[in-house]
Amino acid sequence: MAWILWMVLVNIAAMTTWQVPIARVLSSKNAKAAKQAYRRSAFCYVGNWALPGLWAAAAYLYFCGQGGLPEGVGAMAAMPEYLRIVLPSGILGLVLAAMLAAEMSSDSAYLLTWATIIYNDLILPCRRKPMSPRAKLLTVRISVVLIGIFLVFFGLVYELPGTAWDFLAVTGTIYFSSMFALLVGALYWPWTNRTGAYSAIALGVIGPLTFPYCQRSGQGRGDPGGSRRAVGFRAWLCRANRRFAARQALHRYRNG
Repeated sequence: MAWILWMVLVNIAAMTTWQVPIARVLSSKNAKAAKQAYRRSAFCYVGNWALPGLWAAAAYLYFCGQGGLPEGVGAMAAMPEYLRIVLPSGILGLVLAAMLAAEMSSDSAYLLTWATIIYNDLILPCRRKPMSPRAKLLTVRISVVLIGIFLVFFGLVYELPGTAWDFLAVTGTIYFSSMFALLVGALYWPWTNRTGAYSAIALGVIGPLTFPYCQRSGQGRGDPGGSRRAVGFRAWLCRANRRFAARQALHRYRNG
């Protein structure tokens, strides 16, 4: 149940603050166009989340009916093995081609978004005046190449401490928790303050930092993911931060 709650929070934060959908919103002509962009892309996002889950559930039921996984096939490869078995050769090739196309589309959007963030949030504030359009374009392109090189070596060298999805969700918490709190709080909460903003950023970093420890601790105690302790620890920190913010708001209200 804790893992499901965690996924709900991650997905709400992702749809609210993730760079790719936010880039569409910020480039929209007005608020009406931004809402239309969300509505028209909603079906694609439902497919992104629902299809892998349905395939995984089907693989689970299929292999349970077969008495377990084939020899040499681990839990991480259960869904690909299931698709390989049940899909004909031509359909399997089309599915693989669609997956590769979706991966390339996602990666290109991420690379461009990350490179733009590097320029706007890291390079531009350090300069007294903005670069020329040509220099800006060159800087973004160089950033894309460097990010791509980093991702290649990171993928080849780094060994994930747990499942790939949990790793992505936990590391994404660095961005999601801070940006979601800052964006929503700054727009809709009248008692927003600098302490709460710094707390949101700090809490976003604490989750990924505790992930390796919770992972090792969980494996040693029979809890493969350690997700209950990790989620519980972050929930305790969030409750403590909310109590602190509430006390601060009450103090400011009483003192006028």
